Amino acid sequence: MPNPMTTNGYEELLRRLDEYKSQRRPIAEEIAEARSKGDLSENAEYHAAKAKQEMLERKIAEIGSIASDAEVIDVATIESDNIVFGATVSLREVDSGKRHIYKLVGQMEADVSNGLISIDAALSREVLGKKVGDIVCVSLPAGERLYEIENIKYE
Repeated sequence: MPNPMTTNGYEELLRRLDEYKSQRRPIAEEIAEARSKGDLSENAEYHAAKAKQEMLERKIAEIGSIASDAEVIDVATIESDNIVFGATVSLREVDSGKRHIYKLVGQMEADVSNGLISIDAALSREVLGKKVGDIVCVSLPAGERLYEIENIKYE
């Protein structure tokens, strides 16, 4: 099943993949040096380096799989009055007046502290398909909240 991802999220994923791949050579050198120290059955440095290599290879395989399943969406090309994947949405809490800005992104690129929320999050599910001026009720762990959609951008 393809995973939707913004162009920026996909580029960041590929950057991380390259970063992990660049770590292969230093780990191979660690293994070679540890191997040169003799008996491998009691060589803690060798076993630690091998474990490090295995973990790195798992990360490379995992990120490679995510990248190959990614459905990359160039948000800048979207023209819609409704909220869809990739929208940057300005919301105002009806009760408090507090404003929030979120970008709806794929699950792998979500980072709430930077305003990136997963398309699968409760808030995202409630605002999808809505327009500026619509009011949505979202059930959150802290209780139900009403939000007014103030702006929608695709950038």
